[in-house]
Amino acid sequence: MNFVVQRLVALAVPMLVMGSSMEAQAVPNFSGTWSLDAAKSDFGQMPAPSKRVDIIDQKGDLIKIKRSTTAPQGESTTDLTYGTDGKEYTNTIQGNPAKSTGKWDGAVLVLTTVLATPNGEVTVTDHYELSPDGKMLTINRTFASGMGDVQQKIVMAKQ
Repeated sequence: MNFVVQRLVALAVPMLVMGSSMEAQAVPNFSGTWSLDAAKSDFGQMPAPSKRVDIIDQKGDLIKIKRSTTAPQGESTTDLTYGTDGKEYTNTIQGNPAKSTGKWDGAVLVLTTVLATPNGEVTVTDHYELSPDGKMLTINRTFASGMGDVQQKIVMAKQ
């Protein structure tokens, strides 16, 4: 009987190690330069930018994004910092203070930002998903405020 238990343990340990390494590999790396594919995106009720480029630098739990946008309101560049460890990071978005947290939901990066605006608080939840070939990044975004929710689908192509 002791031999059977030893064999089961000997078989189970490698399977557990393989499972945890496969889980670690499931987390994608979004690093790179990404350009908006406006034809595949849907900005809902909000005006779409004519141009958007995100330069993403992902190292461990830290993700930095330099976002350049050209929209009807003009051109802007925003530097954003997020963590995937659940810790809160402070960003400034269009002159407004924002508190952001990030976490992984399998291979999907979920970033939640609470933005203080003159019209009240807005919660922006982004779900970042990488295509299997790593060439397309889809961001499913929800804006939630006292005026209701707005959905967007932002599709970015890797440069």
